[in-house]
Amino acid sequence: MRKLLLLFLTIFLIPSLLFSATQLKKTVKSADGDYTSLSACMNANEQDLVSNDKYFDVEIDGVWASEDTTACIVDNYTTDTTRHINIYTTATARHDGKWKATAYTMKNGSALHINGVKHVSVTGIQIDLNETVAGVGIKISDPDGGHNAVDILIDKCIIKNGDLTSWTPPSKGFQSGLFTSGCVRNTLIYSVGMGMSDYNNLGSNAYPAWLFYNCVIRDIPVSGFSNTYGILYNGTGYTIVNCAVFDVGTAGNDFGGASLTIFRCASDDGDGTSAVTPADWDAVFTDQDNGDFSLESTDTDLTGAGFNLSLTFTDDIIGATRTSPWDIGAYKAEGGGDITQAYFIRKKKGIFFVK
Repeated sequence: MRKLLLLFLTIFLIPSLLFSATQLKKTVKSADGDYTSLSACMNANEQDLVSNDKYFDVEIDGVWASEDTTACIVDNYTTDTTRHINIYTTATARHDGKWKATAYTMKNGSALHINGVKHVSVTGIQIDLNETVAGVGIKISDPDGGHNAVDILIDKCIIKNGDLTSWTPPSKGFQSGLFTSGCVRNTLIYSVGMGMSDYNNLGSNAYPAWLFYNCVIRDIPVSGFSNTYGILYNGTGYTIVNCAVFDVGTAGNDFGGASLTIFRCASDDGDGTSAVTPADWDAVFTDQDNGDFSLESTDTDLTGAGFNLSLTFTDDIIGATRTSPWDIGAYKAEGGGDITQAYFIRKKKGIFFVK
């Protein structure tokens, strides 16, 4: 029996330790890093990570006195679940759950576009759409239709824009394309023309679904446009759980489109199963007008009203561990948590979210 065990270790375990994927790591900093913009970093390192047997960690670090104004397109990479791309901010470069002037910020009307690359995570960035007509904060697309932009994770991000009352078509915080899939969680989107939407309305041809967990979408100010929504989908479906979507300029358009699965979400319209409709949003959030969507200690609407998603993830927008019963929104009730811990570092194997 001992000989068999030693043989197993020799054949299976030892080679896996010796020949596991190696880390390719680059830093993006305003000074003294490998690159000063995310775009420059991603362009300079395009490669077949699978053939090169590497996983790519892009660490955004340091205090940022000014924004990164260059649009970034992530393409021309080959990845798999082990040889993936992980873009993240450190605690120094990250917001603290609300907009932060010294945090890393992409300021561009087409800030981040993941184009035909799978197994990509993006954690902890701020995006300012810079009052761009028809701009998109984060766009996911698959130009070849080969399901090459799947297993995408957007986590702990903040996306906002300026005054959109005279613009059409509206800008979008997040936009997913045909044949893409992934998860957006613990993310704030506000003051944009549309919170989240698809952009290829081809019904059952869209594959597979996107998941939206514990996000807040607020202040979609463009009134009078029929295509203004908090979340819109016309493909095979978005699954939306524990999200708060409200203050949408077009009445009745908190959610729109076909094949939406909405569960335990808070909105003005009361959409979905086990819906929550707060009478006073100011009593729910600490300071929503200034982008603070932490829950008031006296809130009784969103606190404890969520669905337990701990098989998928366990933290909130600032890294605090969620406890049962779960809350609706990006924050765990009473907040807290230490964002200096490396909770944003993805494991080297596996997938970004539980399907």
